[in-house]
Amino acid sequence: CGDGSDEQRHLLPPVIINMNGSTIYWGQGGDATITCDLGCNSNQPTWYHNGSIIDFHSNTQVSVEHKNLAHIYRSVVRLSTVNIGSSGTYTCQPSANAQSAYQRLHITMGQQPLTHTHTFTHTHT
Repeated sequence: CGDGSDEQRHLLPPVIINMNGSTIYWGQGGDATITCDLGCNSNQPTWYHNGSIIDFHSNTQVSVEHKNLAHIYRSVVRLSTVNIGSSGTYTCQPSANAQSAYQRLHITMGQQPLTHTHTFTHTHT
């Protein structure tokens, strides 16, 4: 990612490579992360929760971090102290002309948060 020029980065459409639409179950009160790995030729994606754009500036319980890694561009949404309202579909939209991908988050009552990392593989042909 970072070693090509901007002109080269925009030759191919952005492709999501790690979200498969499965459901993550998470305990209420824990912190959760949802990761969207994109091909290197991507810009920052737009994130949606249940079809509405996530406003990372006005919601202090939700943050986003973007990283250029060796062969991917990673966008990570971090949800702190999740509750029932955090449940739903989180969509990563790389650009207006690219296919989006989603991950469902289901918050469970009275359960401890999961402590391991979820890794998902999604491939477009």
